[in-house]
Amino acid sequence: MIFIDSSFFIAYFNKNDQWHRKSLKAAKLIKDRKKTISNLIISETVTNIGTLLGPKAGKLVYNHLVKNYNVIYDNKNRLNESMKIFLKYNGKLSLADSLSIQIMKEQNISEISSFDSDFDKVNGIIRVHWFNIIIVIIICISVVEMVKICHYCGFENQDSFNFCSNCGRTLVFNEKENSSIDYKKIIIISYVITIIFSWGGLIFNVLFNSYGFFGFIGLFLPFYLIQSKNPIIKKHGYIQIAISLIGIFLSGLIVFNIFNII
Repeated sequence: MIFIDSSFFIAYFNKNDQWHRKSLKAAKLIKDRKKTISNLIISETVTNIGTLLGPKAGKLVYNHLVKNYNVIYDNKNRLNESMKIFLKYNGKLSLADSLSIQIMKEQNISEISSFDSDFDKVNGIIRVHWFNIIIVIIICISVVEMVKICHYCGFENQDSFNFCSNCGRTLVFNEKENSSIDYKKIIIISYVITIIFSWGGLIFNVLFNSYGFFGFIGLFLPFYLIQSKNPIIKKHGYIQIAISLIGIFLSGLIVFNIFNII
């Protein structure tokens, strides 16, 4: 189950919204999941769409939300608990957002589809936007394979093979060479270091105003990896460079206040 915020609906139904394309992609990811909203989400969405696109569009959106989503309505007890959340975050969350958090707590929902970064302040809640980035990184690490490269023809063989399945020559030389380096460990450690420096730079930029320097450190190890003659190591070096550049780019956005994360 996933909770849907009004920012998602506003972006989805308004083609001119800056998040419209991302909302279309997000919609594909969550289309088969049970989706929950509150009556305040309906109110915010219909009001915004009605203002932007006209009352008839607002009415169509209203019908769509009521028909296709699990709507949980506010009551006195929920509003009272929502006000506690509102006060806890010093008013940085709207009452509607506070109600969303309260409903998620009641329904044991941990994920929310939203373009509102204020939800990142709330422990135990994952915005699908950031969750997808984490999944991509995990997938990158999980595809690391241990292979034996044939010294004669360059063919990639399974790590358990002693002879090349392409040319038939031996893959085992002397004991010293065969037990040299565990490349899988090197690649995984490299991913960890790259992610810590490149994405940790986001936090350091906010806290210490480091202007992205911390993130650039995350590029050093990937640049070293792409110099390797081993094609597997080189491939993951390029992947890590891409991960680093994304982290540095987001750090730059924070530094220049293009969007507000906290």
